[in-house]
Amino acid sequence: MNNEIFIGTMKGYPENYNPGSVWHSTDGGDHWNDITNDLQLKRISDVVYKGGYLYAATWCANAYRLKIR
Repeated sequence: MNNEIFIGTMKGYPENYNPGSVWHSTDGGDHWNDITNDLQLKRISDVVYKGGYLYAATWCANAYRLKIR
């Protein structure tokens, strides 16, 4: 069983305050780490983990790639 989880968040209101972040859990969601780092994220619309990279798509902006481990 894989206990690794990634999640992208977005804040609804006010829209410009803390617009988005990416979180990672290795224990099925019991503990979380903010892995946003220095990415200038907007509102996160999707995250995909593949081949050791996490891809985060943003609303009307960009996609970001982050090497995991």
